[in-house]
Amino acid sequence: MISTENVGYSLTGVATFLGPYESDGERSVADTIEKTCRVRFFELRVLPDEKAIPGQRWSSIIRGLLGSSNCGRPGAHECEYNGVAIEGMPLLEAGSPMAALAVDRAITPRQRNVITSQRSDLPVDQDHEPVEETFVSFFPNNVVGLVLSTISAPSHAAVAAWLNAVAPPTSEGPDAKWHAVPIVDPEKYRVIEDAAEATSVTFALKPDNIPGGYEPLLGGFLSEGQQYGHGVRIEVKVTAGRGRPGESSRDAAKRLARGLVGMHDAGVDLEKAQANIRRVYGEAVEPIDILHHRLAREVKIPVTTGRSLDQAAVFRETRAAYQAMQEEILGAIGLS
Repeated sequence: MISTENVGYSLTGVATFLGPYESDGERSVADTIEKTCRVRFFELRVLPDEKAIPGQRWSSIIRGLLGSSNCGRPGAHECEYNGVAIEGMPLLEAGSPMAALAVDRAITPRQRNVITSQRSDLPVDQDHEPVEETFVSFFPNNVVGLVLSTISAPSHAAVAAWLNAVAPPTSEGPDAKWHAVPIVDPEKYRVIEDAAEATSVTFALKPDNIPGGYEPLLGGFLSEGQQYGHGVRIEVKVTAGRGRPGESSRDAAKRLARGLVGMHDAGVDLEKAQANIRRVYGEAVEPIDILHHRLAREVKIPVTTGRSLDQAAVFRETRAAYQAMQEEILGAIGLS
């Protein structure tokens, strides 16, 4: 089933009773917490022309990275992205190529005493630091599936930056770079291009993820937000006026909606992009969610006793999502 909305990445665990089970002759009760995550699919294309190239042998690439390092920690590879260090750990599970990318948490979570409700710092020793993680699974035809542990985990653009540092597409020339493009069904949202008017537009983004070339479209929203630092998220709703006096504002809203479509088509990492449009003057308003038709799938991931996502389950569910949506994915990238 294709996801129809963005899913929050804060812990919203639902306790699920699994029932009693036999263990060493004793009957016990096991409870688990699951988190609803979203598997999103991207195609790795090559800049500067953003062209598709033959599928890489990702198993061999990941296997080669396992025995090396560019940061002094065996098997770990770092790159800089938007002023922060992204550390990737290549992985092979059951022969399938994968990676886990991490970025430092800006603030360490606090802990709560379950008896007194008193808050205190969560102790972290000198050998550990809290991180946000993105789990990457590699599939044929340069398709990747991503699951983010939190909303601040490395984006698909950060994944492409890491690959450019550790496994650039050198066969395409010295200046070639990977670019992760969302896999979408564009016919579902391009009706905005033919709309007669837009009555409202809502969008959310992180300024860090928006190329500077979009400043004329987003104006002060982008330039101001970039001054706030890493991790800032901006959400804006523009509502046009009604009747004849509001005609020019509805035209402006339509231009903004079309601009968001162009950003989405270009692979810009928008977190929300919605518009209410009329295809013909006087008709009923039609809501369009531009991100609604990204090929994605919601999955349930168990949370470990340490309150982290079960890594093996993340990769297992990502593979299952790809297998269930393979035909749609291949069709969207022109290989059906």
